[in-house]
Amino acid sequence: MSEQNIQTPRKALNKAYLQSDPAADVQPLETQIDHLVYHLYNITPEETAIVEGANK
Repeated sequence: MSEQNIQTPRKALNKAYLQSDPAADVQPLETQIDHLVYHLYNITPEETAIVEGANK
């Protein structure tokens, strides 16, 4: 799975969420989405660590 495939839904959701409240902290929502995607694609903890490290 490419980085773009993960980023596209996140960006769209952030945009919609921020339009309703521009001062909103979307980090908890992003984290929840990330974990749902990891589960959906059966990403292992080791793979998750790689992805999380790339996002920092």
